[in-house]
Amino acid sequence: MDIKKVIGIGLVFVLLLSVSIYAVSTKDNKEILESTLKVETPTIPSPVAVDNALLEATVNRAEYLISQAQSTTLNDREIQRVMQSAIKKLEISKSEKDSWRALISAREASVEATTVIAYTQAKEGELSEKDVLNEVPNWGSKIQLLKARLKYNGENLEQSLIITAEVERSLESAENWLSQAQEILNLNNRPRELRIAYSLGALEAVRGNLEDAEFLLNSLQKDGTGQEGNIMEIYTRFNKEVMLKLNTSTYPKESFANLTLREAKGVIKRAESRFDKGFRASATIDVIHAFVLAESLDTLSKVPDPWYANATITAGDIYQAKKQAVQALNEAIKNANGNVLSLYLLRFVDSEIKTADSLVKRSIESERFENTEALRLAYALYIRAASYAKNINKVVGLVQG
Repeated sequence: MDIKKVIGIGLVFVLLLSVSIYAVSTKDNKEILESTLKVETPTIPSPVAVDNALLEATVNRAEYLISQAQSTTLNDREIQRVMQSAIKKLEISKSEKDSWRALISAREASVEATTVIAYTQAKEGELSEKDVLNEVPNWGSKIQLLKARLKYNGENLEQSLIITAEVERSLESAENWLSQAQEILNLNNRPRELRIAYSLGALEAVRGNLEDAEFLLNSLQKDGTGQEGNIMEIYTRFNKEVMLKLNTSTYPKESFANLTLREAKGVIKRAESRFDKGFRASATIDVIHAFVLAESLDTLSKVPDPWYANATITAGDIYQAKKQAVQALNEAIKNANGNVLSLYLLRFVDSEIKTADSLVKRSIESERFENTEALRLAYALYIRAASYAKNINKVVGLVQG
């Protein structure tokens, strides 16, 4: 037999074998990633319940505004996309099991529907920049009235802290949206109708945030124990301790710990800004959150930076990291024993897992099943979620003294 033919046949066989092995490997990796998404994340009991009447009223408003928006003629492609987004967010709101997420989606739907309505009115000459600006002082006054009602009363320290923090975040968000409403009108690189539309949409966001803030304020015990002094003490103590740890810690620049260190410092900077604006509860939540992140740094020093390191993350690594995160979350919920502050902070873990899941899903959809940037980041987030969950109750114990 011709030796060249034998070699040629051998090379073809090796090539076919390699292709076959790659195909099997790809199929296996895809199935592992799909299995990762099937690992069910537990539901975290909500420490602050949304009133059914508030949610129903918010959904009804979104439905009404969308019906009004749909009756208009939309020629602008950008506004058409905003309309479709509003409809989608209302659908999400109605199917969402978590009441707070349902409320947020309905609020966003209202903002986008208002934007569409305002665009049509501006296009037809029924709404001007001046009309929008005339509404600003009224909303500013409403924000100040609610800020004046802020009290750190509650059934206990944890309840007062988390509910007042949510009030403050709603008020801060309202202030930011009010500022954006004015800034949008000055964007000379955008058509007049779009500036008016987005500005009025921003004012709808102000309205929604103030409604949420008022609901939360009314849920605080008027005759509860004043907790402002305790909250101030916790903020001061945790801010000092976490800054000492963050400023004296160094980690390899190719590790996820280094990224998390910078993130924790950013959280502290935000906390100090909020504290200076009088938002003491949300500032205190921030420093506690930064403290838990700081407690996770040593573990994360062994996790590669998704954008810097050349580490290889396999589909199996992803699956095991997700299982580890979910197990840690389950244990943290159990060990919290109903403590509302622990449950409140564990929402970060839930968010990390959901973000990681979305990255895994993206890799599956793009048919890239191993060591993509998205998968390396997903792996890092799963590991951070697990570490955060493991440290949460210990840190809350320090809050309680």
